[in-house]
Amino acid sequence: MKKLAYSSLVGALSAIAGPAFAADLSVASPALAAPPAAPISNSIGLEVSPEFWATPPGDGKVSNSLDDAYIKGFYSHTFSNGFNWGASLQYTSRVSNNSYQLQPETTLGYNLKLSPTLTMPVSVGVGYLSNSDPTYFPAQNFAYYVFNAGLNVKLDAHWTWNAISARYRDAFIGNWVTPKLATGVTYTIDPHNAVYLNAGYAWQTDKNYANALEPNKWNIALGYKYGF
Repeated sequence: MKKLAYSSLVGALSAIAGPAFAADLSVASPALAAPPAAPISNSIGLEVSPEFWATPPGDGKVSNSLDDAYIKGFYSHTFSNGFNWGASLQYTSRVSNNSYQLQPETTLGYNLKLSPTLTMPVSVGVGYLSNSDPTYFPAQNFAYYVFNAGLNVKLDAHWTWNAISARYRDAFIGNWVTPKLATGVTYTIDPHNAVYLNAGYAWQTDKNYANALEPNKWNIALGYKYGF
């Protein structure tokens, strides 16, 4: 009799606890929070552009005629302290004299945040210009240094006005000062992809007159950047 009573008690408790235990198993576990997205600290890109003569009359070149076209690939990395390192390689086809140029360049810079919408990128670097034209001035192949500064205005989540982009560049040898000013816009498609368009105007020292700058080229460039 005791065994029968004990079996009945165990059966009753099992009948009560069984559904509750099953109900506990049916409750979905709370979803784990997604880990924060890794910061984008690297970017790669490609830029293409035709360049046209912007020379005064009488120098033997036709103003606004095509001088060359280039394609440039680049990479940059932003460090945790805010400094950034960049490297690029440009190939230029000089259609005006049937020659070409190769131009590797590296820079170290910093993006100064002046306000939530204003930034000022600055950088300094060195490069090397190699020409297939042995008559190129100041030499067929030479190294140079470069300073860059700009001002960018973030208009909204997608559009940025690259209001000013200034370059000062000079060879370590000879008389080859080539400053340039440009302006343009960047459209950010999403956190990883962006395209940009800019127009620039450059000067160069006249090799016949020491330290005298004259108009050299103007260009329109189209580029794409991918951040990761």
